[in-house]
Amino acid sequence: MKNIAYAVAAMAALGACDGVGGGDGGAGGPGTPPVTGDASLRGDLDAFAFNGTDTLSVQISLESDDVLQAYTQDGAPINGYIRFVQQDDPLDRFATAFAKRSDDGSVDGTVVLVGGQFNRFFGGAGATQNNYSAPAGGLASYTGEYIGLLNRGPAAPGVPGGTPDVLIPRTATPVTGEVFVNADFADNLINGAIFNREFGADGTGTELADIVLVVGGILPDGTFSGDVELRDLTGIGSYSGTFGGQNASAVAGMVELQPGFLRDRDNDLLPSATATDSEYGIFVLSQCPTSQPRCATVDGIND
Repeated sequence: MKNIAYAVAAMAALGACDGVGGGDGGAGGPGTPPVTGDASLRGDLDAFAFNGTDTLSVQISLESDDVLQAYTQDGAPINGYIRFVQQDDPLDRFATAFAKRSDDGSVDGTVVLVGGQFNRFFGGAGATQNNYSAPAGGLASYTGEYIGLLNRGPAAPGVPGGTPDVLIPRTATPVTGEVFVNADFADNLINGAIFNREFGADGTGTELADIVLVVGGILPDGTFSGDVELRDLTGIGSYSGTFGGQNASAVAGMVELQPGFLRDRDNDLLPSATATDSEYGIFVLSQCPTSQPRCATVDGIND
């Protein structure tokens, strides 16, 4: 659970993160890439179940009657991620989620944010490895689309007229982008970037600074984690996730960003940025070569 502060009357800028990170650097001491054996969930998300197409159930606080609540598919996918929503009634919290299964079915990812109300919001992301066989070695690249949820947005739909502002539940705002990841299965290291990022509650889009997935460690079970920085080396969060499929054919990753990440393409802090901004995001990618143009000059894992 995170704190919430309102930036303007119609838009919330919600809480500081709980500090769920990617490890403490491990036994190797300073400079050792952080790794963790449990990279399946982060933030407030307790559990999720996704059938790969149209059914998503989520366990997170204060969004439903049930512990594991079925969400409703809502609208067209964004960046290939299926959008789901959940709200028990117009004065309950409004939850937004996105989910995706890899093309080979080996990994699932989901991100959810239960919008701000009563000075708090809940957010998190998760990844599931459905099957995995580790490569014997080699370098592999993965590319595709990113989806995130920013803890600011307008009032939830359907709020009755005349409702006091203190009671109004808020929504989350999607953040889109592209991802490129390189993994070294000989040295068990991963790094990459999320770029062409933008958000916009009104659909116009606000361009955001690129973020870097700093070198992190890959464990024998395919899970990984590391830190997230801006290009000027400012630390703004952490990432984790899991590889899946034969010879790590796919990857599902989760990102947690803390205050300071809302910068434009020139790396200037946005005027609307606050000390309580937060973003959770996911990427579900296939190993190159794929239909992605960026893979045209990328070698396969054993080339």
